[in-house]
Amino acid sequence: MKKIKDITVNILATVIPIIIMQLILIPIYSRNNTSEDFGKFLLILTLINISSIILGNTLNNIRLINKDEKNIKEYKYFSTLIILIIINIIITTMFLLLWKIDKSEIILINLWGTCLLVRSYIFVYLRLEFKYLEILYINIISAVILGIGSLLLSYNLVNIYLVLFVSEAIIIISMILYSLKYFKEFKIQFLHIKKIRDLSSLLGSNIILNLLNYSDRILIGIVLGAKYVPLFFISTIVGKLSNLIINPMVTVLLSYEVDNKSSHPKKNIFKVFSLIIILSIILSIIITFVSYIIIKILYPDYLEDVKGILYLSNLGVILLSTTAILQMKIIANSKFKLNLTINIVSLIILTISSVLLMNYFGIMGFSIALVLSSLIKHFLIYISINEKLGDE
Repeated sequence: MKKIKDITVNILATVIPIIIMQLILIPIYSRNNTSEDFGKFLLILTLINISSIILGNTLNNIRLINKDEKNIKEYKYFSTLIILIIINIIITTMFLLLWKIDKSEIILINLWGTCLLVRSYIFVYLRLEFKYLEILYINIISAVILGIGSLLLSYNLVNIYLVLFVSEAIIIISMILYSLKYFKEFKIQFLHIKKIRDLSSLLGSNIILNLLNYSDRILIGIVLGAKYVPLFFISTIVGKLSNLIINPMVTVLLSYEVDNKSSHPKKNIFKVFSLIIILSIILSIIITFVSYIIIKILYPDYLEDVKGILYLSNLGVILLSTTAILQMKIIANSKFKLNLTINIVSLIILTISSVLLMNYFGIMGFSIALVLSSLIKHFLIYISINEKLGDE
């Protein structure tokens, strides 16, 4: 019962700020800017999500998996966090300079990215104590900040990156206040080499996973051009909101799963696998109809351009999202190399198939490639769990 409550609360905590961002803040920004500028913003959003969230979440998961270690030294994790922040700033600045972003915006984007990275890690201390209700309160405050920022943005009174930075900064301050007991001692000392190896392996896997999740913006931008990036984003705006349910659910399940690394009956694995595929297909049909209505309200100028890809694009997004449900078991059992291999193979399949299909079918070709590669990833995960973790 407590697990279900934690999942529900964590879903609400994740949904509230992201709905404000996806359904209010970003549509306002798109109306006030050209399609080209909107496409560039989505690329920057992708960069920050790939770099900051990956680095923070990876260290978060390493700390969570090692929670039973005796005499754990938190300052070793904090020292590693500082190095990750420096790496993140360097990577982000390089890309922003390459894209010729204004220097004042580069500073704001880096502040936002740094806050997002720190928040993604500090979240672990609330996860360790299952304080998901506190996370909900913090995210409600963040949503209020985003709401006020959206109002100011609609009158062109603030920069969107300032709004995003302030909302993340509020979250960090609140999370630190809830986790003060972990911040009593600090030394510059890094993690043991074995944990660094685990961190590197899981980091590589998470980078590949996020390249998969944001492949539409990257591959469409490269093959078809930045002006086509908003089309897939808008067509899947409702489908990607499914992540608001799936990701928080996986986060909570991982917290519990690290305490339960037993094998799983093969029949149960097959039932879960089959159920995930069937529900993904049904959910995509429902989301297609809902998407048409939402896009007509929020992005009416784009409706004609995206209505032909609504079903396949959302099916691909949902199939890819739901791979995380069973893949969580691989991470919980510390099979980091296996996890990395699955993600690399999936990314290679998606990249090759999408480039080939986009040359013939345009943006529809990417939707087809995403569906095919996501199905293959599901099968790879199912086979891997069956062989490595399953019981007869």
